[in-house]
Amino acid sequence: QERGKAGCFVDVIVSYFLTGDEVIDELCDGIGMRIDPDIVETVRTLILKPTVKKDVVVTKIEYLTEAPDGRLVTASGTIVYSADVERTGQYDRLVSVQPVTNDIDYAPSSRKFYPELSMVFKEDSEDIVILSDYLGYGSSQTPDLQTAYMHAGCTGSGCADMLKAAESYLKFQKGMKQAGSTPIVLCGYSQGAQATIATLYELQNRGYTDRIADVRAGSGPYDLNAFMDMFRNLDGREYVMTGFIPYMIR
Repeated sequence: QERGKAGCFVDVIVSYFLTGDEVIDELCDGIGMRIDPDIVETVRTLILKPTVKKDVVVTKIEYLTEAPDGRLVTASGTIVYSADVERTGQYDRLVSVQPVTNDIDYAPSSRKFYPELSMVFKEDSEDIVILSDYLGYGSSQTPDLQTAYMHAGCTGSGCADMLKAAESYLKFQKGMKQAGSTPIVLCGYSQGAQATIATLYELQNRGYTDRIADVRAGSGPYDLNAFMDMFRNLDGREYVMTGFIPYMIR
């Protein structure tokens, strides 16, 4: 991989090991912060069953991608895989998760274990899960707090560059045997769904079509005109994240 180009792996920010119990604690804390503290114990007992617990390695990396003006910038993202993958050096699939809308100071890499990384718990497989912070979050945060929110081109290229950098890290830094030829799965919800389709288009343009095994995109704002029509027809109902409307228009 050529140095100094988009998709180039730059460095490891931090890497650490979490037990299955620690991961579940982090997930429940995240669910309590984002959804409802009252349902945390229900989640713990009914959804996060002991059978899905895995000890995992969490690695946060920096990589290069293009800003909207074409400059190369340093962006950040997270790579997660089970302790079994760490031992064997082999994995089944590369799962790229595109995150939901977050406040500008809530980059996924700022969490010890971001909830959407729980795809690593899929039973009977040893997937590697990756997640970009998106442009404007984490290492690419700008002083004026700009983000490429809803810009399909910048979002797709940033996530595709994260995937390329992750594969480079896994192959050359970790010696993973299947890096570079493993099937790719894309998934995301809400903004993450729109970003998933944007990433799909970008990967197809880069020649990755034959490697894409599955795409799951749920409730994404794919049509920006329809997205704005929704706000125009709220009929007095509140929307708590109105700050993202100017970002979308920009």
